[in-house]
Amino acid sequence: MSVQTSALNFNPSLATVGNWRSRVLAIFLMFAIAGFFWVDSRYPALLKRYHAGTQLKATGALTFGTVYQVDRSMPLATRVWRTTVNWLDANRIGMTFSFLFGPAALTFLATLPRRRFRSRYLNTLFGAAAGVPLAVCSNCIAPIARGLFASGMSSESVLATMFASPALNVVVLAMTFALFPISVALIKLATVLFLIFVFAPAVASRQKQEETAIACPIEIPSAETWPQAATAVVRSFAKSFWYVAKVALPLMILAAILGAVVVELLPPQALPKASRCLMSSRFFARSASSASTRSPSSGSPSRGVSRPRPTPR
Repeated sequence: MSVQTSALNFNPSLATVGNWRSRVLAIFLMFAIAGFFWVDSRYPALLKRYHAGTQLKATGALTFGTVYQVDRSMPLATRVWRTTVNWLDANRIGMTFSFLFGPAALTFLATLPRRRFRSRYLNTLFGAAAGVPLAVCSNCIAPIARGLFASGMSSESVLATMFASPALNVVVLAMTFALFPISVALIKLATVLFLIFVFAPAVASRQKQEETAIACPIEIPSAETWPQAATAVVRSFAKSFWYVAKVALPLMILAAILGAVVVELLPPQALPKASRCLMSSRFFARSASSASTRSPSSGSPSRGVSRPRPTPR
């Protein structure tokens, strides 16, 4: 992080009251992208999963839906390729949102003269509050986090946003308490809160403070007219998009390939029964916060993973 910060130059004096027009346009851009995503896909998809409840059934190794069917008799390379495509297809809308919202947030934050508090815990609380309504999964939050960090937000704010977004939005919390025993739901909630309010500030406290340098790869003019502001926002958004995508996109594709390799090399059937049950519970909890917008296919209303009954002899 320190290498990245030193490599980027930003003059905080540029982010003054004179660029309020750019700030207004950047806010409009952020809310337009987020509003379309929330209303058109994200929250409707979460509500579908909430109403499906225990009837929710995964048809793919990593996803609810599949573009390509994967059979164990296929060669490993074919299975990995198809599982990777299935994962990318399942996350295409969430990733599209994150690669648009991340640069928009970076564009907006570049107009602010100050992007962090002096208190780590206030920074953490701010990051958690920003992450809760985003409601993106743990995969798609990565490009947004890169944009937030590049703008000069503190490490604890970025980490809190990454932890809060997939786990603390209201629909996922409702699903957690509705589908799991109260003890499991409380443990999950306590773990997330620990990561946000203890782990994130602790990690940030180990980093050197750089109060004089704010990492931001774009600049907003301090005085401007409305046409100049619109031009500046468009240029800043395009530059921010490239800054976020050139690193995050290849890494997300690599993550999809590596995940497909692992899931095909280590199928659940090869694991002990106890480990299989634990992985199934974790998968279901993770899938509740997935960014996929495919309609879930209905299955048998069994709770958890059904085990095959022994054939009577």
